[in-house]
Amino acid sequence: MFRSTIFYLLTCAAVFGALDFTSKENAVSVKGTSKTAEWICSFTNTGKNRITITSIKTDCGCTSAVPSTQSIGRGESGILTIKLNIASTTPPFVEHVISVFTDDKKENILKFSVSVVRAVAVTPKMLLWSNGDTTAKKLFVRIDRDVTDASLVRFDVDSKDTFAITWESGERPGEYIATVIPKAKDHLRATIVPVLDKTIDNSSIDQMAAMAIVR
Repeated sequence: MFRSTIFYLLTCAAVFGALDFTSKENAVSVKGTSKTAEWICSFTNTGKNRITITSIKTDCGCTSAVPSTQSIGRGESGILTIKLNIASTTPPFVEHVISVFTDDKKENILKFSVSVVRAVAVTPKMLLWSNGDTTAKKLFVRIDRDVTDASLVRFDVDSKDTFAITWESGERPGEYIATVIPKAKDHLRATIVPVLDKTIDNSSIDQMAAMAIVR
């Protein structure tokens, strides 16, 4: 009985269609000025019967997935074009799941990971001190020279007399290192924003500010 059941299951797997994707995961890196990130994913029907893609679902409205065909005969292949709208993402890294459903009641799960390299990036996003601590901390600014030749001019602080900031150029072009020191020992809060000598498109900026807090 056990052998008969196994034989039946293997036979069914061979008879019904089976959508086989060349890859179910893909990771890419794109510039922040790019409008979309794209993945062309190939698939083949490795079963004996025709198979139909009944629906495709993405976990975000910023991601689309369109098959070249919905009905795939035995041995036939097709492609699934997956596009991510960069402007709708949260940098610097996003991962989206695409579910492809077929009439053999199977769900194929694909993962599309995208690293968005913004023209200007500030790290870390937050500097924290405990009350009484006036230790100097570092803030790093990176300007992607493939996108812009802008240079750092100064740092603006939205609250006066809160933090002292000095800065210097890093080892590579477009890299800067700021030293941030609290001017008081308790209860300080400010937003630190690097100011450049050229205007940068907002779509290529990775939240170009950092919070500095003494608590």
